[in-house]
Amino acid sequence: MARIHKLTIEGYRSIGERIEIIFPPNQPVVLVGENNAGKSNIVRALELVLGPSWPGNHEPEDHEFFGRDRSRPIKIEIEFDPNEPFGDSKCNRLVWQYDRSAQEPIYFRGINDPDRERYVTMKDRDTCMCIVVKAERDLHRELSYASKWTFLSRLMRRFHDALTEHERVRENLKELFEKVKQKFHEIPQFKDFVDGLQEELKDLIHSMQHQLQ
Repeated sequence: MARIHKLTIEGYRSIGERIEIIFPPNQPVVLVGENNAGKSNIVRALELVLGPSWPGNHEPEDHEFFGRDRSRPIKIEIEFDPNEPFGDSKCNRLVWQYDRSAQEPIYFRGINDPDRERYVTMKDRDTCMCIVVKAERDLHRELSYASKWTFLSRLMRRFHDALTEHERVRENLKELFEKVKQKFHEIPQFKDFVDGLQEELKDLIHSMQHQLQ
């Protein structure tokens, strides 16, 4: 799993001049400050680059520019721990920048030093998840399968990917699953219900990714 070492922000919302935040290894980072000090905007910058929305398509609104000056570029850069780099290509840095005067106004790339650019995929971004629980504290949504971007859904994908790499464990689980099903089918009411439901939905089941089981 990718681990952030440093976050750099410039020209984003209330953050005008370049700031850097160093993430100490194996410790939490706590942002402390009075209201309107910019704590939330630091979190928003992280979410922009690593959150559920694709940053390569993000056209900033007026309030996302420092001083609402759309001519001023925005740059967010994330540097990763060299022992836990980003994505399959092991990027050192991730850069998102908006500059309307540039040939490519929305720039989003992974960087392998020395300055070798590469395009980023959603699979790459999943190696460093960013989950933000906002002021509404809608934690129950993040702990549900309401969408594929909730914390629980993304965590389950991680478990699934890890499981597919362990063939022996996967086969053992399949055997246990069949035994559990057989035990449930010893209850006549349950077996009748399953058989009836599968018969009613047999045309639909074949097109379902995980089937009814």
